[in-house]
Amino acid sequence: MEDKVTHSDRVFMVPTHRPIERAALERHVAEIEHARHTLGERIPLVIVENRSDNRHLISEVAAEHPQLNIYRLDDSDIAEFQEALKRHLPPPSRAALDSISDTGVLNYGNVFNRLYLVASAMGARHLHRRDSDTYAQENEGRLIPPLELEMSFLGEVDTEGMTCFMVGGGYTGKWSIDIDHLIHQPNREPAYRFFRTLSIEPEDFSLVLEEHIQGNASEYIEDRLEFNSKKEPDCGNVALYDLFRYIPCSPVDYALGSDYFTIANIIELGLGRVYHNRSAVHMHTDTRYSDETKLYSYWRGVATLIVYQHFYRNFYKTLKSIDNPTTERDKSIIAWRLARHLEEFLEVHLKNTAGLDLLLQDFTQLIHMKEDVAVSRAIDSLQSELPVIKRSVTDALPSHVQLLREWHTITAAATKLSCSDPSWQESWLVGKHAN
Repeated sequence: MEDKVTHSDRVFMVPTHRPIERAALERHVAEIEHARHTLGERIPLVIVENRSDNRHLISEVAAEHPQLNIYRLDDSDIAEFQEALKRHLPPPSRAALDSISDTGVLNYGNVFNRLYLVASAMGARHLHRRDSDTYAQENEGRLIPPLELEMSFLGEVDTEGMTCFMVGGGYTGKWSIDIDHLIHQPNREPAYRFFRTLSIEPEDFSLVLEEHIQGNASEYIEDRLEFNSKKEPDCGNVALYDLFRYIPCSPVDYALGSDYFTIANIIELGLGRVYHNRSAVHMHTDTRYSDETKLYSYWRGVATLIVYQHFYRNFYKTLKSIDNPTTERDKSIIAWRLARHLEEFLEVHLKNTAGLDLLLQDFTQLIHMKEDVAVSRAIDSLQSELPVIKRSVTDALPSHVQLLREWHTITAAATKLSCSDPSWQESWLVGKHAN
């Protein structure tokens, strides 16, 4: 069995809490196969499921591509690994690890954290991410794979000695937040009002609308690369080098966008990165529009994001550029300093919710402009929950400090445990690769 397990330096990861469309999964396979044929590197596909079951589809695709190692983990697999991992951790690290466990509540930051944990367990330093509803686009039948650029730059050192810690791009199709009714208006003010609820700086409004949203939706003709850009890649079209083993995302429940913490820190700390225009196709699932329970959950996530952003956007403003980290010690120091800095920031600002009520009320008014009865009902139901949402975020934020302090201890132990016991990775292999 040992010869069937590839301890790769790279993993191509797809998290999901919903059924995966076969077309999306096959496009992920196409990206990986393109890399194998053109760049000569074999990268495993790792699917991490959260309260969903795509077992049959994944097995079918694995059987159709025997040359590809496909791994599948669900909630029980990760829970089992975490329990085993705890036996190798000191008490503070065990407590921090518990904060990323699946509790049955949708948690976007912890979805990424669990990817970080699995990638570390597989010995990876390069993490390439797509989602179940994002995939590489095609232009006149030609695949436009972000993976090709990610492999070209990620982890490389430029002529100025800067290591590239992130490569990513945006989405074509739907933006990451469902506000088409605002961003497609001739009058920009409604979209700008929404950006304000997300604590985006006014001077960045036009950049977000024109370049990040509208620009990524334009037809791909040729590569356009922006080195050390201030643009944030979308999580379904991003690759990270090594720092995912040191800088975890915020474990705040419900908040859409809580999975951008590592991405934002790479930008705000002035670390090496590349932003590209190989946008990933992004399609919202039909149930987001037809299922009122899912609608409520989705818009609760956006409301939680507004509270989350109120604190974290202001935290990012306090960060300063740092020297290029080259050693494990350098990267550990970054995490420890972030933990201390976040703790000090929260001591001062955690009770400062002035203005949040106005932002949340503006958010509800803007979403009512959709003139969609089901959405309006969801927003009306949220009104009474807004104080609870604020409190849930402020209560959860301190746990991020402890997670930052303990994260590298956790990920290093995950690497050691999995590499010393190959049966973990073997149990995650799909189809005829496994026993």
